[in-house]
Amino acid sequence: VFAKPGGEDMMSSVVHLLPGAPPAPAPAAAAAAGGCAPTLLPGPLHKHNRGALDWGTANLVAYACHAYVVVVTLDPLAVTQTLDEHRAHVSAVRWRRQGVHYKWEDAFQLTLASGDLSGNLIIWNVAEATVMKTLESTVSTTTEQRAVLDIQWHPDDPASLFSLHTGGLLYCWNINSEKTVAKIELPSAIAAFTLHPYEPEQIALVSTDGQLHVAQGSKTAKQGVSRFGDLWETKHIASPHVHLPTDAPVQIFFSPYERRLIYIVFSHQVVIFDVDLNSCIGDLVQEASRSSFIQVTLSPSIPNALLCNHADGGITLWIKEPENTFHYTRSWTSDHFRFYKPTLSSKTKKGSSYLFATAASPFVQRKPRVVTVTYDGLLWVWQLPTNPSKTCVSKEEEGVDSNGSRASSKREFADTKPSLHIVGMMSTVSHNGPVSCLTVLHGQNPLVAFGTFSGYLQIVDMRTRAVLRQFQINNGIPLRGLSWLNTTCVVFYTSEETTKGAFKNQVTLHDISTGRTKLIRKGTDAETTFIRSLRVSPLSQYMIVMLKDKAFEVWDLDQGLLFDTLPQLQITALEWCPQSSTQLSIHQDSTAVSKQREQCVATIADGSLLFFTVGNGAVVQNTTVGSVGMAIISAITWRDHMLVCGDTSGTIYCWDLEKKTAQMFSTNKGVIRKLAFSPSAHSRLLLVLFSEGEFGIWDVANAVRISISSYLIGRDLKALDVEWIGPATPIVATSDGALRVLDRSLSISNSGMFSATLHHPLRSPYLLPATQAAYLKVVLQHACHPLYVNQTQESMQSVTSSFSVPVVAPRSGSVPHLLSLMPAKMLDYIRNAKIPKRCYTVAKYYGDLKEMRFWHLTCKALKKFNKRVEKTKDKPALMTYLPLIMEREKTGKREYAKEEQSDNDKVKLFATDKKTLIAPKETVPAKRQATHQEPFMTNLLQDSPQLIEHEKARLNTYQPTAEAYDQVQHAHLHMYLGMKDQAINLLLQTLPTSDNYVVDLLHAALIAASISQHSFEETMGYVAANMIQNGLLWQGVRILCIIGRVLHAAQCLQQAGLWVDAAWLAKVALGEDEAATVYEQWATHLVNSNLKYQAIEILIHLGQFCGVLQLLHDINLRPTAMLFAESCTEAGMLDPDDDNTCELPYFEHSLSPRRLIELVNLDYGFYVLSMGNTAAAKEHLLKG
Repeated sequence: VFAKPGGEDMMSSVVHLLPGAPPAPAPAAAAAAGGCAPTLLPGPLHKHNRGALDWGTANLVAYACHAYVVVVTLDPLAVTQTLDEHRAHVSAVRWRRQGVHYKWEDAFQLTLASGDLSGNLIIWNVAEATVMKTLESTVSTTTEQRAVLDIQWHPDDPASLFSLHTGGLLYCWNINSEKTVAKIELPSAIAAFTLHPYEPEQIALVSTDGQLHVAQGSKTAKQGVSRFGDLWETKHIASPHVHLPTDAPVQIFFSPYERRLIYIVFSHQVVIFDVDLNSCIGDLVQEASRSSFIQVTLSPSIPNALLCNHADGGITLWIKEPENTFHYTRSWTSDHFRFYKPTLSSKTKKGSSYLFATAASPFVQRKPRVVTVTYDGLLWVWQLPTNPSKTCVSKEEEGVDSNGSRASSKREFADTKPSLHIVGMMSTVSHNGPVSCLTVLHGQNPLVAFGTFSGYLQIVDMRTRAVLRQFQINNGIPLRGLSWLNTTCVVFYTSEETTKGAFKNQVTLHDISTGRTKLIRKGTDAETTFIRSLRVSPLSQYMIVMLKDKAFEVWDLDQGLLFDTLPQLQITALEWCPQSSTQLSIHQDSTAVSKQREQCVATIADGSLLFFTVGNGAVVQNTTVGSVGMAIISAITWRDHMLVCGDTSGTIYCWDLEKKTAQMFSTNKGVIRKLAFSPSAHSRLLLVLFSEGEFGIWDVANAVRISISSYLIGRDLKALDVEWIGPATPIVATSDGALRVLDRSLSISNSGMFSATLHHPLRSPYLLPATQAAYLKVVLQHACHPLYVNQTQESMQSVTSSFSVPVVAPRSGSVPHLLSLMPAKMLDYIRNAKIPKRCYTVAKYYGDLKEMRFWHLTCKALKKFNKRVEKTKDKPALMTYLPLIMEREKTGKREYAKEEQSDNDKVKLFATDKKTLIAPKETVPAKRQATHQEPFMTNLLQDSPQLIEHEKARLNTYQPTAEAYDQVQHAHLHMYLGMKDQAINLLLQTLPTSDNYVVDLLHAALIAASISQHSFEETMGYVAANMIQNGLLWQGVRILCIIGRVLHAAQCLQQAGLWVDAAWLAKVALGEDEAATVYEQWATHLVNSNLKYQAIEILIHLGQFCGVLQLLHDINLRPTAMLFAESCTEAGMLDPDDDNTCELPYFEHSLSPRRLIELVNLDYGFYVLSMGNTAAAKEHLLKG
């Protein structure tokens, strides 16, 4: 039925059907040269892994599986790393954002935090699979109260990590000192928390009784973010008239698009709460009869949609209703996971959700996707609808994503019906049940075949850790005794107990290349015994079926016939005599040749050794050796002239048949179940498996133990089967459903991920070593210029003679090869784009959100101020334009927004933030402006008209009532926005029973007086100052705004440390010149507080490019500084020959543009020199 061992036809089919399949078995020495590094092949998940899934900015996905973490690449969909160090089940994982780094050696380190049920947190270096820090929790003495529920990194401080524990306590850790620096607790236990994405000192918390709180971290000047955590002020922000659901909350998160807007997820409702308005402004409600929510996901690609996971495995997509409301309606439902449920473990509660967690991409994608992980360990990739509703956002973020396609946050108008599609699935080992047996086909790329207790057969390529083939052989019947016959055929047996004491015993051959099976031992009749084991001869000619309390059967594998039985009935163990591997191929053509005889050895109950010869259709007993030991022999193995036996007491007996010597030693571990020699020809390492699930390695030549599996025993894991996969690396199937490849010490299953073969296209640069990833980024930022791609060994002695900087050898000789692996569309875009957009695309490819934001703002600022320069006829000095920021009147109109040309045939240029070229007869659709949606902090850096319209629309989403006394806050916001008549009407609605009745009337009178009585301003200014001085800050600020002194009000807020509130007030209520003063003071504060990178964003918006360049130079961001200088010079914003010093208030010693550009080139020259590119370094050093 099947090809003979070594058949060329079958071998060619394997090469065609199984990529990377090894050649036919080689001699022992060549086979021993195979193997693989320590690793782990994940299996099904545990119930405590629910919700532990995160999609990082490096375009890698991490999820928890039992007590280890799995890292997956999405294209190709494959496991790229496993992290196995926890001693308890992992309950939370979180990537640290790839941010700004001041040393290129640290810039490409993948960092992940994971927490477990014991309350411990581990900070991982993912690329090297090493533990950077271990944070041991001392929350409580009981394990139930120490478990980690959630972890989140501080958005701005890479050294701060927050962890929420089951005891209801929230801790802030400093990972450098490995200590907690803050603790937050509420009267009721904290159920969930979230950090504000742009104001990270604010944390929203919701307790188990549904109460909403906000914690504010204290921070003083000269302090960095990593040291803010000693004092926290926690306040309950929901008013008594806001009725939240009474059930325990499931999740909470800030909206990245609205200022202080919080989504609170309950079992059947999602409440949208506005902190400023102190009101619920929207909701998402489903019927009580439907399954409850377990997780809600917001994708950056479609901000007006919510993806909800349900307890029964269903997935629903909810779309925001039109007209700027925050009410959602169900648009689409998927029941895929409700009906597709494989057999779950007996430990899993009936009715538990098959769907464990969902995560969305952190970037805006042209084809938005989410990933879900299910109980059986499968990872699913879903594609979301690209246009769930009519939306449109800024065009400035256009670029090319990591998939190689042009990506933009702009979304076209369409009325397509939303739907979700499965676009990928990653299979894992034993996802249909625990492993029951395994066998290894040794070679350059080892293949592992294993059977499961549920009747599945899987073939795994250990080189790629991918499941190549999967077959369902028997439904729910364990596969056992698996062995390779040749490179394409395996044999195994099953024993099914049909009735009590009656068994159906079958032996099956399976061709993995075609999927065909053949029953050798059909087992049609019920038997009173079962198969104990199966032994295949070294030449794959014969097979012995070992039955319980019955004569062992000897089968001819070529013909599939039973031809004899062994004469003894009480055989306890059996093994074949090893043969020379050069005799494997005995069928060279169709002419049959006589079979070679093969020998085997067996032991009986009294300890005697029996030797048999099998051949010529008969089994002949040769010799008998006396009793071996006192206990029953339970396992035998034979290598060359070394015969080793193990008994039920844990004693190992060794015979050297050539030297005729014997020795014995005790393991003290109980019954020995399996013995196996290392595949290395001259090795005497012995792998020993015990019946209780322990195993170890012994050196039988010296009778010493090398290692024992205490690593797994300490994690309450048992070995189900073990086998050698390399000369000193065993592979073990453990009770958690995973396959682990361990080192010789049996304590390491982690290894670096750089040895893996790179695939085309290369979606994540973090799959490369740090030196290659760093230099590849330099090449891409310079548009793949030959000076950086084709390095030379030119000496730098003439350039570096006056500098003590070592010149290292180039480390990127494979740059052309790496560029060939990159997506072609992305590479073409990078080569042709200008510097800001090119660097934005490279930053997105490297997952650096801060750098993406920097280049996005730079691109907008250069366009904005370049248009102003072009509009001026008599152009004065360049620096006179830099302070002219945000030149907008209070009406929101721009003087420079007039048409450049009156000719209808010419294209008109409108200097809006979008910088869109519009034909003369075209107008911007009103709906497109109304639905414009960007993150809140980006709104602060936009023009005022859009922000004002957005705030007015937000107020219209909620109708206040006098009974709830929430109309006052609305009145104040109306007043800020210049809607004074509406503010007066709202204030007059205050009930007489209110304590603030008189105060509200006074406010209404003041507003009315401000409309026509200008003499009243001085008096009210004095009142406002008095109120501020006596602690009534906001009351005084409101009065100042009423009488038109908004700049003074913003400065009072700044003096109180409310910098973001001051910026918001200036943006919506001041002219551009006055608002610029507020923003400049904000930037000065950030510089003095050593938060220079945050100040850079403000200065970019102000157009103070010289100040931005000096700050980049001060904080040692050499590549960014050099590229920013080139982009500003190219746009005409910086003059490299200008020696006039830029007088900036936030610098003690300001520098001229020429001197700054020289210093930046000098620093960058040494930066490139440290990477070994002497030619490029020479060019930049000479410019300095």
